[in-house]
Amino acid sequence: MGLFTCLFKLALKILIYFAVFISVILLIPNLPPYTKFTAIKLEPTQPRSGALAPNAALNNADKLFTNKLIGPESFIIFNGELYTGLATGEVVKISPGGHITFVTKIGHPCTGLTQEHICGRPLGLEIDEKNNLLYVADAYYGIWKVNLNNDKKQLLVLPNEAINDRYPKIFNDIALDKNGNLYWTHSSSDYDLKDGAMTPLSDPSGILSFYNSKTN
Repeated sequence: MGLFTCLFKLALKILIYFAVFISVILLIPNLPPYTKFTAIKLEPTQPRSGALAPNAALNNADKLFTNKLIGPESFIIFNGELYTGLATGEVVKISPGGHITFVTKIGHPCTGLTQEHICGRPLGLEIDEKNNLLYVADAYYGIWKVNLNNDKKQLLVLPNEAINDRYPKIFNDIALDKNGNLYWTHSSSDYDLKDGAMTPLSDPSGILSFYNSKTN
C-alpha cells in the first residue's frame, strides 16, 4: 500500500507540474500562433431539398491516374490537354490519350511531400491562350508567369512582399481578365500551407488582390 501511495503521489505531482508548465506556455505573450480567435455564431443551414437534396451523381466516378499523379490541384484545359499542379511541385499536362507531360516547376528539387515548402505547391493555374503564357499561384513561392514555349519564368508577386502590412502565406488561386491583368487570392497571412489546418480555426486573414500587368 505504501508503494502504491508513493507512486500515486508522484504521478499526481508530475501531472500538476505538467499542467502548470502548459498553462505558462499558453499564457506567455508573443508566442505563436500570432493570430486572433474570435467566437462566431453559426446560422442554421438551408434545408437539404430541391437543388440541395443529397444525390448519387458521383457514386460511379472513375478514379484516374492512380499512383501517377499526387495531389492534383487546379485544372485548366488548353489545346485539348488538361493542365494541373501536383503536390510534388510540378505542373503537368495530360493528353486526351492519357499521356502525362512535364510542363514546369516553380519550387526546388526535394525528396518528397515532407518537404512541400521546398518542392513548392501550385494551387492556382491560368493560361493566356493568345500569348501562350501560363500563370501559376504557388502556395509558397508566389505568383509566376511561365512561357509555355521555352519554360522561361518570371516572378510577378513575391511571397515576402507585404500587402496592407500583412505577408501572404498561402497563394491560392488566380484569374486573368481580358486586359491581361490578374486577380489572385491568398488564404492566410498567419499560417503557411503546412500549418493550414489552423486557418479555418482562426480569424480570416486572406485577401483578394489585383495585379496590373502594365504597371506591375
